[in-house]
Amino acid sequence: YQGQGIGKQLMQAAIDLARSLPHRKIFLLTSSKLAVANGIYAKFGFINTPLEPSDNQTYARCDRRWELPSNQAVA
Repeated sequence: YQGQGIGKQLMQAAIDLARSLPHRKIFLLTSSKLAVANGIYAKFGFINTPLEPSDNQTYARCDRRWELPSNQAVA
């Protein structure tokens, strides 16, 4: 199913759902080893931000934090 835009639709649905909830931030944690995934996050407007102290307690292998600005238009 590659190349049919399904991943883009799933990402957009997840962002839309997150924005409908009463939270202030949309962020995700990942590994720098996942180059393709990190490229997708950048394409959707996520910005690489510094890790926060609690991040490594949530996901031990993470070394990268991405945050989507609340006013960011999504691809």
